[in-house]
Amino acid sequence: MSWIKQSNEKKVSLQVLEHLKVMIQQEPYVSGGKLPSEMELAERFQVSRAPIREALTVLTATEVIESKQGGGRWVKNIKLVDMLDHIKLGMVSVDEVHALLEMRHIIETEAAALAAERADDAEIEALRKALIAFSETIISENTIGSEADSHFHLVLVKAAKNPS
Repeated sequence: MSWIKQSNEKKVSLQVLEHLKVMIQQEPYVSGGKLPSEMELAERFQVSRAPIREALTVLTATEVIESKQGGGRWVKNIKLVDMLDHIKLGMVSVDEVHALLEMRHIIETEAAALAAERADDAEIEALRKALIAFSETIISENTIGSEADSHFHLVLVKAAKNPS
């Protein structure tokens, strides 16, 4: 049975991409699993290798999968926080930026509350140091604080002890 429908509405490679996205969210492929070869995928989806390659190229470019020399393609371990690094703010509208900042405010406020409840002494010290480093970048006219900002928020989320 073919999972891919020949139609004028949607390119075959886009249909393959959609099916691959679903497939890699399930065992045994999720987080670190090895994908079948192009030939095996072509047989599974009953299409030529060209749309398989196109779909795999998109997944590689978006860093969902990675190729290992001589070892095939593997699903990367993806965390929600890592996905935000790939957003290009120049490609989104002002309203979308406001919506993103609003969502960050909601998430970060809850993360801070959880960290306040759950953090141990070492995590509180790591938070203190990260906050000082971030504060120093705000004062300095010669420093861009994005790395210190990201580090502070990473330490905060770890202190909240949320597995995501």
